[in-house]
Amino acid sequence: MGTVPGRPKGRRPSAKAPKSTAPVSPTNNSPKGTTTKPLGSSRSSSRSSSSSSGKSLQAQQEARDTRAGKSELQKAKDLEAQLAAFKLALSSKGLSKARRQNIRDIEQALLSQLAEAKDAAAQRYETFAAAGQNAEIDTGRVLEAGVSNTVRERQEAMTQL
Repeated sequence: MGTVPGRPKGRRPSAKAPKSTAPVSPTNNSPKGTTTKPLGSSRSSSRSSSSSSGKSLQAQQEARDTRAGKSELQKAKDLEAQLAAFKLALSSKGLSKARRQNIRDIEQALLSQLAEAKDAAAQRYETFAAAGQNAEIDTGRVLEAGVSNTVRERQEAMTQL
């Protein structure tokens, strides 16, 4: 990095502008013969404005402090309610009550699932038992038909002899 031309090395540019004079009309004809003064050279007006500005600054600071205090009080009230909720949640009443309710909910869900599983198993058993009986009946019919055919064929063979 190099240095900026027109500025000595290591020095920052000044943030303040040099004092200037009030604007002057180009014709140099002042309406009431007033002269131009450098800005900020009025001593009497700066004293009165500094005392009044000091009072207004103090009033502004007090207003800021009041607003900040009210804000902090509101935050404290909000935190008190939050603290009470945490105390209840962490107390034996809050946690144990919630735990008991959770256990009841889980127990109820498990019991309903168990009842549904038992009902489904009973329905499957009845379906399989009915299918088994039907298969047994069908097998009996097939065997009976086979025996009947055998008897008939023997009778026919005996008659032909």
